[in-house]
Amino acid sequence: MADNKIEPAAMTKTSSVSNLEYKFSDKLLAQMRECRSNNQFIDIVFIVGERQKRVSAHRLVLAASSQYFMELFTTDMDASEIALKHIDANSFETLINYCYSGNFSPDERTARKLLTAAQVLQFNDIVRYCNRFIVNKLSYSNLLDVISFADEHGFKDLRNKAFVFAIEHFKEALSSGQLMRFSPTLMEELVESDELNVYSEEDVFDAIMRWHKYDEENRRPYLINLLSSLRITQLEPAFVFKHIKPIPGSERLILDALDWFHVPETRWQTKLKYTKPRNTRNCLMAVEVNIMDENKRFLRYNPSEDSWSNCGQVLGEKTDYGTIFVKNSLVFIGTKYLVRFDLDKQQWEAPQPVRKRRELICVALLHDNIYLIGGYCKVTKNTVEMFDMRTGDWLRVAPMLEGRYCAKAVVFDERIYVMGGSENECALNSVECYDPMVDTWEARTGMVEARASPGAAVAHGYIYVMGGYNEIPLATVERYNPIKDEWMKLCSLTTARSRISAVVFNFHIMALGGTRNGEGVDCVEEYNEEEDKWVQKKPLPNGAAYSAFIVPTHLADKLLNVLSDATQPTH
Repeated sequence: MADNKIEPAAMTKTSSVSNLEYKFSDKLLAQMRECRSNNQFIDIVFIVGERQKRVSAHRLVLAASSQYFMELFTTDMDASEIALKHIDANSFETLINYCYSGNFSPDERTARKLLTAAQVLQFNDIVRYCNRFIVNKLSYSNLLDVISFADEHGFKDLRNKAFVFAIEHFKEALSSGQLMRFSPTLMEELVESDELNVYSEEDVFDAIMRWHKYDEENRRPYLINLLSSLRITQLEPAFVFKHIKPIPGSERLILDALDWFHVPETRWQTKLKYTKPRNTRNCLMAVEVNIMDENKRFLRYNPSEDSWSNCGQVLGEKTDYGTIFVKNSLVFIGTKYLVRFDLDKQQWEAPQPVRKRRELICVALLHDNIYLIGGYCKVTKNTVEMFDMRTGDWLRVAPMLEGRYCAKAVVFDERIYVMGGSENECALNSVECYDPMVDTWEARTGMVEARASPGAAVAHGYIYVMGGYNEIPLATVERYNPIKDEWMKLCSLTTARSRISAVVFNFHIMALGGTRNGEGVDCVEEYNEEEDKWVQKKPLPNGAAYSAFIVPTHLADKLLNVLSDATQPTH
């Protein structure tokens, strides 16, 4: 498969099309490419870009690929040559080649020009793909360039995602020096954000002052406005008087702060721009999976102290294949029921019986739909069922190509990937990908190593698979590139085990707990991508298999109140 290959939806395989038809389609595309290469039946030539590069093609092929060309040829039916001076010539030729092959291979150097051209020419698949490609390649070094590019060309979705990256990596952008290049407008937008990822408001003040001193003469007019966007009510009065009061022009801000701190009864008429704290961050939680015990014990992780604390427990199904956070609710998945607890309302909802009872399934969440995949019930199953969270209905979807149990499923780029598992007590290395748009499974390149009950997570544009079991517990780790359809071995875990709960927290992969030779493992490891090594963190209170999930802190606090007493859903 070609690097960074993308295939249009119209070319995606469906289960109703025969191999003969696909051979015909492939042959047809190849013949069209050959005709174009030999300059046969050419009926349109484009003169593109400032250097007037000539690009020849067939009207029918282009019209079938893009609404832009359909409308262009309908309006200009007789022209044999058309000038497109406003489009980059190399990008244009790449997109025309895509029409004849379905293959598309951007890189970091060309992706932005291709996105601009694809937007104009209405190649919507390419626009979406380039957006995802650029977002996956975001870093501190190119962040400002991407935001500027998105602003200039009006790519709102790309701009929003780049801005979210800036919010999430605010401290890293500051330490790398990239924050110093931000414009006053962008800096103000960041400082005003309730979602800014900082540990304290002192960090925001420090960032503002460092940004200001980087170009003090030109940035002096913006300083007080930025300081006004501080959540000054979250600072200690002593800090405000020591660090902000001496700044020229801060007199009004200091007077308002004094009133807030010392005259609480007048706070309702304060002139401070912001009085509420920034939104609290997400937190990592884990629930113990114990098939012999209906008690589900919850743990909460404190990253600043690298410690775990017990939060309480709930009573649920004895067999539990996962706990999912979706729509402000926790969904406990067992062999008989899906049981949902609404964190906002702090109440259990009516359990949803599972249609086809089976053991050792794997679970995926896509578009707020829960997929129960594979499993075992007298025989190995390739069955897949989907629970629609909006309607409460169960739907049968296309079965996998291969039956498997003890597999692992993740979601990447709006598709479900299922890796490994077992069949007849033999570990599998096979991988399948499900596209819900066409209800079809497609085989992908198998893992380097067969593994049952592995852990898996999606991060940095890759799928990471770790640990598992293949006659012995495994410590090996592999990384899959969905674009190139290839696997790469990485540094092994420090502790071999299966049933790992892998989760991405604060942009790092964490491998929690698991089992080894029937015994629970309390090990927690964090992956350092730059050095390709696993770093041990504070162990869990109990050695066991866990289901980990990320929850907004304010909802986690609500859950803590509920868990103070053991609660049980009503069946």
